[in-house]
Amino acid sequence: MKKKIIMIICGVLVIFSACGKDSKSVIELHMETDEDYEKDRDEQDGSGDDGDVPVAVDGSGRDREEKNFDGSADEEGEEMSVERKDGERFEDVITIEGMEEKVIYEHVRNEALGFEIDYDCGLFIRRSEPDKESFICIYDKMDDPENYLELTYRPQDMDSVIKAISEELSVDYEIIEEPYMLGNAGSCIRIDASASADGSGTPDRLQMVYIIPAADGTLVGTAHYGFESAEGFGRRFSYIMKTLTLINRN
Repeated sequence: MKKKIIMIICGVLVIFSACGKDSKSVIELHMETDEDYEKDRDEQDGSGDDGDVPVAVDGSGRDREEKNFDGSADEEGEEMSVERKDGERFEDVITIEGMEEKVIYEHVRNEALGFEIDYDCGLFIRRSEPDKESFICIYDKMDDPENYLELTYRPQDMDSVIKAISEELSVDYEIIEEPYMLGNAGSCIRIDASASADGSGTPDRLQMVYIIPAADGTLVGTAHYGFESAEGFGRRFSYIMKTLTLINRN
């Protein structure tokens, strides 16, 4: 009887010893899992030591960050004013479809219309007329382009111009009007014309119109691009418009 009691006590001690080892293993496993989770989370959200997102810096000292092609989701870095002459060229870096791309910009100073702007002279041809400046894709027909940016001056006040353009676009498009910050040019109204007025879907040709109040009138920038090239050209035009600066008209 005494021998049986001793055997029972020994068995209980063995069981407790095994349970202790198992409990330690579970705790250690939980700690390892937490460490792996923190490591994976840091890698996913970029909050680790190497998680900083690089920002491209152009030749003028402007920091640029990637944006959606229509410019609606992300904010670009603050623009720095740099004195340039009309026709002066410089290198810049932009982001198109997630890839950094070096471009050569040419500076435009139009005192008649009252603005300065930089455009990608490797992809667009500048066409100057008394009442407007146009930047046309080199692959398009000059007399009937599909992808181009056009800037014009109107002597009317901003509200009158918005009303006139909205009525004109509403014939073919379902439009969206929204306030927008346009770099050095400040606040403006942007009209997105990227849906058919009859509800049939997306038209072949889209427009994004920027209506900017000037000292003695209104400046209008209109980006035209095809549906299939909206991601590329839409974003390029957004970059160009962000360089716009208003000056006094002569």
